[in-house]
Amino acid sequence: LYRNFLSIKERKDICKILLKIVSRYLSKNFYSINDNNLHKNLLQYRSKNPKKFGKLYDELALNSKLRSFFYKEKFLSLASKILNTSEENLFINGFMLRLDAPNDNRNNLDWHQDAPYYLQTSPKFDAFVAWLPMTKNTIENGSLIYLRNSHRKLLKSKFNRKSDFHSGQYNIKIPSNKEEDMFNLKLGDLSIFHMKTVHRSGRNISKK
Repeated sequence: LYRNFLSIKERKDICKILLKIVSRYLSKNFYSINDNNLHKNLLQYRSKNPKKFGKLYDELALNSKLRSFFYKEKFLSLASKILNTSEENLFINGFMLRLDAPNDNRNNLDWHQDAPYYLQTSPKFDAFVAWLPMTKNTIENGSLIYLRNSHRKLLKSKFNRKSDFHSGQYNIKIPSNKEEDMFNLKLGDLSIFHMKTVHRSGRNISKK
């Protein structure tokens, strides 16, 4: 965990990009990610205009400026040190954005490892997952929960999808006697974890 990995300017840039796109879709101007009215309007928009909300999600998820933070020199330098290779040998894959509505479990994943989703890193799985949160993540709004010291073994898994509206996942049987912990992050922090770390989605019980 790297606290305050992003500079103050970089954090402001993330907020500016996100709010500019969201304000355009909602036809209202918002100036803070923590604005309760912003979250209230987003939830109403998601409920009344699910297809347009999907377009909003795609525009944020594919935005080149937001993705560019993972291509900055300080991130590439850190990644090369962690993986013990040169920056020229790095590749970045599998971008994902999470926008979790309160008490909606359709995109929540049960206990799993990320390794089966990215088999191009097999068999050594010399890769990691990097997470830059755009909001403060706590147990209330569904931050990721993981099992300590669970990264040493690739577990047997089976792909499963409940319906077209649910995220597919590789289900595993979790190891016993493992201690649970949680990613407690805020905007500007960087979390890096092993591809074989056993983790699951938390549940968003907040109003945001």
